[in-house]
Amino acid sequence: MSNVIYSRAWNSLRAAEALEGGGDGGDSGGMDHAVEIALLKQRTEQADARLLRIEDKLDQVIGRLGQTATKSTVWGALGTGAAIAFAVLAIFIAVLSYLQDQRISLRGDAAPPPPPPTVFIIPGAPQPLAPAAPSGP
Repeated sequence: MSNVIYSRAWNSLRAAEALEGGGDGGDSGGMDHAVEIALLKQRTEQADARLLRIEDKLDQVIGRLGQTATKSTVWGALGTGAAIAFAVLAIFIAVLSYLQDQRISLRGDAAPPPPPPTVFIIPGAPQPLAPAAPSGP
């Protein structure tokens, strides 16, 4: 779009030179200056329009950057998620342990005693000494 406006201004400048008789640098009564001023005004308006578009895009970029996550927010979110998962797991284990204890106490019978240890005696091997009787006062 800016090239079209520039082309129109350039064509009007060329038309003014053709009316002058070639545009050899002579003074034509201020007509060249009027065309040059018009061309400069158009270029200024084009630059202003471009700057406005750039400012709008920059505002959009700044707005999007404000919404993006940084490393610290990502790590903070991961740490919070891990802490919550650990807490839920700990509560789950505690509840299961409590329910297991309740089931054992409701049953009424205690756990059976462990079986006595099995002792193998190998013939010809030295025999362990029996524990000494405690001496007491």
